[in-house]
Amino acid sequence: MSNTISGGISFSGLGSGIDTDSIIASLKSAQEIQSNRYKLSQAEYEYRISALEEVVTQMKDALSVLQKYNTANKMYNLSIESSESAVASATVKKTGNTPQGSYTLDVKKTATSSLYCYKQIFDSKDAVINNTGQDETFTYTYKGVTRNINVANGTNLEQLVSRINNDAKNPGVRATLIKNGDGYMFQIQGTGTGAKSDLSISSSLSSLDSSSKVYTGTGAVMSAADSTFTYFYGGKERTFNVPAGMTLDEFVAKFNEDSRQPLKASLKLNGSDYQLQFTDRTTGNAVSNLKTSTTIEALGGKAFGSASDVINSSGSEKTVSYAYLGKNYSVKIADGATVQDLIDEINANPKHDGLEAQFNSATGQIDFTYKDGIVNPGQSGKVVITDSNGKKREIAIEKDMSLRDYVQQFNDYAASNKLDVTAKIDIDASNNATISYVDKDGNPSSLTVECAEVPALEGNAGIAVDYVDPKAACLNADLEGFGKRPVISGRTEAEAARDAFNADPKNAGLTAEVAEGASGYKLVYKDVNGEEVIPDGEKWYRQEAQDAEFYVNGWEQKFTSSSNTFSEVIEGMEITVKSTGKTVLNTTQDSEKIKENIQEVVEALNMVKGTILQLSKVDTEKDTGEYDTDKMSSSLTWQMGSALTGNYGVQLVLSEYNNIVSGSSTGFAKKQSVDDVFGDLFTALSEIGINTNTSTGSENFGLLEIDDKKLDEALEKDSAAVIELLSSSMSGTTTSADFTVASTGVSAKAGSYNVTYDVDANGQATNVYINGVLAQNDPNFPGRWTVGDMHNEAAGVAIQFANGGMAQGSYSSKINIRQGKLNELIEFLKRETVSSTVEGAEQGKIPTIIASFRESIEQLQDKIDSETSRIAAWEQREKLKYSRLEQTLTEYNSKLSTISSYAQQLNAG
Repeated sequence: MSNTISGGISFSGLGSGIDTDSIIASLKSAQEIQSNRYKLSQAEYEYRISALEEVVTQMKDALSVLQKYNTANKMYNLSIESSESAVASATVKKTGNTPQGSYTLDVKKTATSSLYCYKQIFDSKDAVINNTGQDETFTYTYKGVTRNINVANGTNLEQLVSRINNDAKNPGVRATLIKNGDGYMFQIQGTGTGAKSDLSISSSLSSLDSSSKVYTGTGAVMSAADSTFTYFYGGKERTFNVPAGMTLDEFVAKFNEDSRQPLKASLKLNGSDYQLQFTDRTTGNAVSNLKTSTTIEALGGKAFGSASDVINSSGSEKTVSYAYLGKNYSVKIADGATVQDLIDEINANPKHDGLEAQFNSATGQIDFTYKDGIVNPGQSGKVVITDSNGKKREIAIEKDMSLRDYVQQFNDYAASNKLDVTAKIDIDASNNATISYVDKDGNPSSLTVECAEVPALEGNAGIAVDYVDPKAACLNADLEGFGKRPVISGRTEAEAARDAFNADPKNAGLTAEVAEGASGYKLVYKDVNGEEVIPDGEKWYRQEAQDAEFYVNGWEQKFTSSSNTFSEVIEGMEITVKSTGKTVLNTTQDSEKIKENIQEVVEALNMVKGTILQLSKVDTEKDTGEYDTDKMSSSLTWQMGSALTGNYGVQLVLSEYNNIVSGSSTGFAKKQSVDDVFGDLFTALSEIGINTNTSTGSENFGLLEIDDKKLDEALEKDSAAVIELLSSSMSGTTTSADFTVASTGVSAKAGSYNVTYDVDANGQATNVYINGVLAQNDPNFPGRWTVGDMHNEAAGVAIQFANGGMAQGSYSSKINIRQGKLNELIEFLKRETVSSTVEGAEQGKIPTIIASFRESIEQLQDKIDSETSRIAAWEQREKLKYSRLEQTLTEYNSKLSTISSYAQQLNAG
């Protein structure tokens, strides 16, 4: 047998001389044509995938670069240097709002926490502090919260520290043990700083005694007789009754219980004494130079015996100010001036009309008499002010409103809304008054004031005026009796305690003296040798909690802060004070560094687009000879087109990229004029010198280029506006002076949204609609309205109105939620590069194309595997068939050989 088949191995042609393997191999090549087509398609998909992955890589690299500069602080290269860094340092908090320049900071006090440290040194942490045989108590009060810590018999020092610190209701104190030599000192400290973080302690433990008394003066009697405290605030006269014998601390408590009072009273430590101070109940802001009229000396009032009493013995000229018809006036009085001298100066003041001062011998104070009248008897009305931009504002006028009250209301409204107009009264010799409206220079105002219901308020009709009942003077001066509130001394109480102690026969050998302490007056005890004896109650070191105090740029206004770090004194700057002293904070900006940052961004974006353009280009000069499957892995390598030429998904990505780069930044609105305070100076990259190259023959065709001259001009004109255009991150602006954007939420989209609202008769906003939906009023923030519809594109946006004082009417405006160009591109790059293996999850266009190509490759592989199995079976059949043919031919050859042999024998015979 010339051919055998065993285990798939064949030996052909041995018997017949026919090369059956070559025949089968040739036939097999034809069978593999379809499989090879599938493999070629796979190679083409892999070729495209490689190109797409290169694009994704470049997009992710660009994303990393853009994220380095996606906020104003990152892009804006502003630095702050302190001339004395040991006094204070500063960092940029909000770059676009930080003005450049130098700021002088004079720190008088740093904010401190309240601290107590016991002077006695204990031998060890295990020292027993209660061996009385019964439970004792260690009590402290911090920020108004009192905690009683039980100290059982046998408790040691370390256990007390643990109980204080591990107390579940600890309001914010920390107890520690300080090692001193071989022993330990006990310390307890408030964790917060500022005057409101006050800490006091009380202990029944003999080892931690706290019974020392400091005489602060808060029990001083304010008035021996029933009196009235009258003050002027918010345009109104207000009163508070002070009964005979009321003490200073009682006054504070009762005054603050009276909800009708717009102010809150408190005691401020002044050296070793106390002084009354007042703050606005709503805002918490300190009220300085409160105008008062009272005979209570502790509240700034004083009754004079006669008009000839000397009121200025300071040795220098003083100023007395007073308010009349909503305007402030002042007069000078010389050293040695009397009450009558002040009255004469007031009555001779040419800046007001219809005002007379006179001495009231019954009260010992100055009274004023006003000329006044009724502007709208028997009816209510409104005044409409039209500004230079055509915007109308309304002021409601009450029925039977007096001339004086109208002028005060008008001027308060004009001042709060920053209108350049003031109402004033002119009274002629016949006691007829007319109202005129003037600007800050006293010239007739350009604003239009209309009131059809009450013509007199337009300034074109006379109002008869008469004298009204005398009213208390609204005076203020740095003189006792005219608003100056003296400190309340605790010395008297301390002196009384001293005398009582020294008169007690049980104190033989000890003498008490009055000394000024850190928080008031105290008693000091000395023995017969004059040596000081320290009672148990004075064995504590104490640090008072105090606010930081400082001055800015030499201004007379003192600034305070409960923390040593604050960010609302100099806009955009976060300042940290470290010690007392002076320093100069200098802000500098490096425009060249900003340009370098912009250049880096442009290069990163060009890498993305350049890669897409390179992988999508058509090369008309490319050699496109006959395709050779032995040499080419993909037909794309010999076509004129490139890997991504004509790819629809890539074209969509490129189109969206081009639209973002060339279009205006979302939420930006171009300034309509030089005086437009609401519009944006720059709204597109081309306006700051970043343009797309459109020269077809240029090697940079389609890429971004920077016009250095135009960019320099933009930075010089307004660098903050350049940064906003590039790096704004959901910043909110408004075209209205009535409200601000309080929050842009977390779900809102950038863009411009319409706002409509009404203002009621009380000057409050109502019926507020934002982007077509009714906003919700937040009861915790008066005047704040928020979009609660989470399906609205403005979801979560909140706007803040003034708390009253707006003109009644209906209004419409816009808010702009601005997204800088870098953040627009970051959103685009994130969206287009995201990929997921989860079915149905959102993906970017390119990752979606890649996933589709990979799926096609897998499907082709299934077909290739099927073809491979089919061809293997075919090849097996063919080999068997040719093996049988070989066997048959071998048999015939054998028979033929036998016949030939017989024939040869016959021929030979």
